[in-house]
Amino acid sequence: MGSTANILRKLVPVLISFAVLAACIVILRADIPLNARLRNVVFDTYQQIDPRTPFEGSPVLIVDIDDVSLQKIGQWPWPRDYLAAITGYLQDIGAAAIVYDVFFAEPDGSSPSTVFGRLPEDARSLLDGITLPNNDLTFASTIARGRVVLGMSINDGSLDDGRPPPDLHYGITTSEPSAMRYLPAAPGLTRNIGPLEESAAGLGMITISPDVDGVIRKVPIMYRVGDQGYASLALEALRVAQGENTYSFKTVGGSGEQGFGENTGIVKMKVGQFIIPTDHKGAMRIHFAHAGAEEVVPIWKIVTGDVDPAVLQGRIVLIGTSAIGLRDLRFNTLGEEVPGVFMHAQMIDQILTESYLVRPDWAEGAEFILTIVVSFLLIVVVMRFGAVWSAILGGVLVLAGAGGALWAFLEMRLLFDPLLPSVAALAVFMVCSSARYWQTEREQKFIRGAFKTFVSPNLVDSLALHPEALKLGGTRKECTFIFTDLAGFTSFVEKSDPEVAVPLLNDYIDNMVRIGLKHGGYLDKIVGDATVFHFNAFLPPLDQPDHRQRAYDCAMEMYTWSDAYSKQKQAEGIPLNETRIGINSGMVTMGNFGGAVMDYTAHGDAINTAARLESAGKFLGVHVSLAGATLEGVSNFVGRPCGTLVLKGQTSGTPVFEPMTPDRLNGPAVQKYLEAYELMKAEDPKAEEAMEEVLLLDPDDGLAKMHLRRLRDGQNGIRIVMTSK
Repeated sequence: MGSTANILRKLVPVLISFAVLAACIVILRADIPLNARLRNVVFDTYQQIDPRTPFEGSPVLIVDIDDVSLQKIGQWPWPRDYLAAITGYLQDIGAAAIVYDVFFAEPDGSSPSTVFGRLPEDARSLLDGITLPNNDLTFASTIARGRVVLGMSINDGSLDDGRPPPDLHYGITTSEPSAMRYLPAAPGLTRNIGPLEESAAGLGMITISPDVDGVIRKVPIMYRVGDQGYASLALEALRVAQGENTYSFKTVGGSGEQGFGENTGIVKMKVGQFIIPTDHKGAMRIHFAHAGAEEVVPIWKIVTGDVDPAVLQGRIVLIGTSAIGLRDLRFNTLGEEVPGVFMHAQMIDQILTESYLVRPDWAEGAEFILTIVVSFLLIVVVMRFGAVWSAILGGVLVLAGAGGALWAFLEMRLLFDPLLPSVAALAVFMVCSSARYWQTEREQKFIRGAFKTFVSPNLVDSLALHPEALKLGGTRKECTFIFTDLAGFTSFVEKSDPEVAVPLLNDYIDNMVRIGLKHGGYLDKIVGDATVFHFNAFLPPLDQPDHRQRAYDCAMEMYTWSDAYSKQKQAEGIPLNETRIGINSGMVTMGNFGGAVMDYTAHGDAINTAARLESAGKFLGVHVSLAGATLEGVSNFVGRPCGTLVLKGQTSGTPVFEPMTPDRLNGPAVQKYLEAYELMKAEDPKAEEAMEEVLLLDPDDGLAKMHLRRLRDGQNGIRIVMTSK
């Protein structure tokens, strides 16, 4: 029975981890905005790494109604007989298709017939019997000559003018009768005026809707309004240029198409010789080239004849605008803001080069399997080898997944998302390692429990004389604090047999406590291998006016003993690291903060600073970090300044010093350091070179290494701002 209970206890981290994995899978496979945003970040990054290479000699040409054209020709809209002349010229010159990325939703207000209708009745009577030109009919007549595509857009249905649906010049074939239902639906259309619409060889949707972050990533190549499908402007341009009259698209399960993941929806669409892969809603993901790759001709050059006709022959000509007052700017995945007509041009160019971005229907299934495999491996390694090896394995697997996904994009233009599986694996790792750590702590409870039983005899004496100290609250006192920590010992305990760790830690703690009590310190607590001592912790007559000196002498003896002890154990083959010590003085509130559960301790910034100085020793590269507030009461200090440390959450700096032996202080390396420190303090550019000379004399000088890194990072002076606790 006991064996079964022990096995169940060991399985607790595994069971918790699998529960977290299951929750992550449910969340990651859910259709929620956060998942889509994270996936978009990954796919956008791919494109930024390797944008599409422009099609050299592309048949796509943009005729731009730019600001210069408006200055030369006049403000928009231009008379439609003018546009008729431009369109007729492009037809005569042999353009493969003429595509307008502009609306003609209202009659031409400058048409003579329209102007005539606005004249007073007596003025109109003077022109009775005279037939005036109608610019719209002139434009429609030119459009009817062929190869012209006009734009439409979707609306919410409120702009419906009551006309019957437009007469399209194409049919749609599908691999299943109800396939149209997959297309994005819209209530209504914004259309061109009747004569123009009826004359056009093609009608294409110019609607390009961004994602919630304002970036264009996909464009539906067909919309559904009612029972009719309306092709995008780019698709209609290709159809008209090829002289085709049919679109066809296939769905998962139709015509032998198979899928893994989404079991319904569109997978590809065909127009003429081009087969376009889509998502299940019939949207094509745009693979952007950098803006400026398109071939552009200002429309004024067409009007003035400044363009070689050979440039226009056989081209798909898109007429749109980049003028500041007219353009509809959109952001692409490369972070560039471009006019809508350039988006349509990139879509056509992408189809012509068949440079498609495809997220396979089985991609989510592959990512699902990857998540399970990586998470399972991490759980096994955490339970068998611990968190460190698991973290290494997890890092390798995550990097391999990210590298593989990037390779699939670069080589095959396939889109896989390694981020969300990595997030799931990280969550599983953190939960599993935390649960395992908690379990390990419980198993070694007898070690930690023994440490908590230490009680300072000083406290007994103080409370016997001053029982009022047991009251909640306390008194304000100036104290000095020592925090010690044995670097890397938690990891050592987890990897070692208790028979080795317990005697070693007992011996270490016994001696650290012995030294602390010898100098009159109050042992506040022992946490694992760390000790906390207070000086001047008690009320008179047990107060200690010389608490700074006592604490300094205590810390020096602690460091001397612990350094010798570590070297002794290392010689015995036991990897015992160095001890770090932090010392600070200041005003705190001392007293019993535990009520019935007696906890005589201090609260205040001074004790917190002492703790953080001990932690900062690792960053500074020193073993003992002595605050300037303590140094004020020390008569036998030998050492050097480290700098002014601004701890996280604080605005004022704490001067910090490193104690050392006189021999080391007088050695050439430390003397050179003192020179370099003065240069650094003066923000002299020569400080970096001087600090380099220190390391030539003593390559193991951790403090000099830290300062050299700062100087090379452009951090001048002696003020060191800590960004973490």
